Amino acid sequence: MSFLADFILQDAEKINIKVDLSQIAGKSIMVTGASGLIGHYLVAAINAASLAGHAPAKLYIVARHAVPDYFSDLLQHCNVEIITGDIAEPTFGGTLPKADYIIHAAGY
Repeated sequence: MSFLADFILQDAEKINIKVDLSQIAGKSIMVTGASGLIGHYLVAAINAASLAGHAPAKLYIVARHAVPDYFSDLLQHCNVEIITGDIAEPTFGGTLPKADYIIHAAGY
């Protein structure tokens, strides 16, 4: 794992101390732009919440390109589906599954 990935994992643990993520337990969550910096932090925080016993029922990671290899280590504790596509594409949004929470972290 890279230094950046380790750094983000440490921050994710701190986020879970400060932010109550217990409400995500048993819910489905979609994170768009998950391979970007903000999305990566959100996914890491969700993973840390899962380790603390607040695992979502399903985590959908939406990324325009293939997610980096370090995501496989990050997502060992969640029921994850990785969806590759561009949310700016008009027909792509209609193919996405429904989720209890949608976190839009994609953007330029």
